[in-house]
Amino acid sequence: MLKTPTHYTSKSPKTVILFVVLFSVVYLTMILQILPKVHTFNQGVNFLFAFLTICFFILSVVKDPGFIHNDGLSFSELIQTFDPMNLCPDCETIRTIRSRHCSICKKCVERFDHHCPWINNCVGIRNHNYFLAYIIFQWILLLDTIILTAVVAFDPDTFLPQSGRPLIFESPTVFYIGCVLVVGISLVFILMLTLLVSV
Repeated sequence: MLKTPTHYTSKSPKTVILFVVLFSVVYLTMILQILPKVHTFNQGVNFLFAFLTICFFILSVVKDPGFIHNDGLSFSELIQTFDPMNLCPDCETIRTIRSRHCSICKKCVERFDHHCPWINNCVGIRNHNYFLAYIIFQWILLLDTIILTAVVAFDPDTFLPQSGRPLIFESPTVFYIGCVLVVGISLVFILMLTLLVSV
């Protein structure tokens, strides 16, 4: 059973760093072991999805989600002028109907969806589309990565000699460890994204 946290949570870049490290490990493995063994068109499609995923990830992380700011009015003036139910006592500002106060960012966000630890930012009116595009392209990239890895892993011609490649990458043991790493991490992320979208 989930319990209410006993202390306030604050913003932390740990999950963003974890995502970047896992993405880098998986994609470096893809570049060194999987993509050289597939058709150029498949390489291009995979690179395109990876590029779009990273672009929308960065936009989701750095874009202001729609924080509501006080225009210099004191909170006592706001209480006298507006209905107290439309005010946020923490931000000392006017809230709109769909805005909520984020306890992690400690700010009110216009059309607040949720605070996403993977982007270390709230999802609101100004970055919701970027976040949705990031989720969609990430899901497509993960699915493409799993399919390409499975196709290469079960191809009988996978270990034919290729010129100019270090021998370590032609070792079946190293190759299959890389495949398990790529598919394992991809499956964890695709499961989390599927659960996120289905909720």
